[in-house]
Amino acid sequence: MPSSVHWLRRVVTTLWWRAARCQKQLRKRMLDSESDDFHLSRGERWDRLWVPGALILGVLVGIFMPAEPGLGNRISEVLGWTYFFAWSVSFYPQVVLNFRRKSVNGLSLDFQILNAFGFGCYFLFNALFFWNSGIRAAYREEHDNQDSGARLNDVIFAGHAFCITLITLAQICSLSGWAGWLIAFFSVNSVFFFHHGGNS
Repeated sequence: MPSSVHWLRRVVTTLWWRAARCQKQLRKRMLDSESDDFHLSRGERWDRLWVPGALILGVLVGIFMPAEPGLGNRISEVLGWTYFFAWSVSFYPQVVLNFRRKSVNGLSLDFQILNAFGFGCYFLFNALFFWNSGIRAAYREEHDNQDSGARLNDVIFAGHAFCITLITLAQICSLSGWAGWLIAFFSVNSVFFFHHGGNS
């Protein structure tokens, strides 16, 4: 029976081969077609590689990162890093679109502020559970010696998401000015005010 690493390498090889075949077919259609539909700009070609690239990177990093012995742990590592790359890639189209259009019309400032707050809290949560031995020991004591399950990819994802959200907020500031910030400030703070007021 092949080892888990050998099996996962075969999966990556198959995925890579299929991606290369699809790219070759697309290139052939672009050359054969006389319509303008298949003549893609460099940016459009890169846009098509984000999702397959995230999948391939996730599988590769998951295979080669250290993991506890066993096929289940290796699969968990591969899935964890694949989710990290897939979700991380999902933040970039909005940032790139804002940059290309030089506009943030239609982008919710409130949503971005709440996202920054949420990802900041999520980063602190994961970072403390991953690096703070006192918190990990207290968690194990409360939960029958079970580990919290926070992994490096969780910490990196949350930190990366927080940074990208801050970049998006900076784009909103630079491209639309400070006009909407006052309304967003009051709407976001009202959530905390009414929540706190409801618990008193």
